[in-house]
Amino acid sequence: MDSGAPPKRRGLYTSFVLSAPPAGIVLACVAFPWAASLGDDALLAWAWRVPFLVSVVLFALAVFIRAAFSLSFMTSPEVGMSRGSALLAVSIGSVCGVLTTPLGGLAADRFGSRAVLATGSLLGAVGAFPLFWALSSGDLVLASVAIAVGYGLVIACTSGSQGAFLAGLFPTAERFSGIALARETNGAIVAGFSPLVAAALISAAGGSTWGAALFLAACCLSSVLAVLLMRSRQYA
Repeated sequence: MDSGAPPKRRGLYTSFVLSAPPAGIVLACVAFPWAASLGDDALLAWAWRVPFLVSVVLFALAVFIRAAFSLSFMTSPEVGMSRGSALLAVSIGSVCGVLTTPLGGLAADRFGSRAVLATGSLLGAVGAFPLFWALSSGDLVLASVAIAVGYGLVIACTSGSQGAFLAGLFPTAERFSGIALARETNGAIVAGFSPLVAAALISAAGGSTWGAALFLAACCLSSVLAVLLMRSRQYA
């Protein structure tokens, strides 16, 4: 897991890896408007398979699933945004994530990965309610700005700094297994089910988003607390 990179540049180098998921979302969102343009009958019958077959690599499918929640929510009857507008909003936000995640890595190199990660998580908690309000507005501009801000600030700070932060928690001999347990287990248990939890909370609240926003804010605040309590040894 140790790349041999100098610690002062670790944030920048590791952030490039974590800027790739938004790029995958962009590719997925570019492919699906074509399938959607054929009409609902063709889309449901066969056209929806084409982007997945073209992608070949299953990773592209996994990246697309990570944006299922926002797309399905914005195109739901309660919100009423068109499929094309929702895809455009997610694409705009994802592009911002691709461009700004390395900046988060640079910030981690300058100010410390711990501070940047905590700041990004705190911004996520503060922005949880405005984000869901914008997504539920049905307005393309508001939704695009909200997703772009989320990717451009929150994701940039958290994804851009977490590689350096986690690498600094473990010595070289234990780094691979340590990060695998710390990050990927959380991804499978918490992040993997978060869209389902958010959707269930919105459904239970009769379409209101306050429960999902509160859930997101709580997750972000727990991250802030964990980062503040964890003392990174910053192994070289």
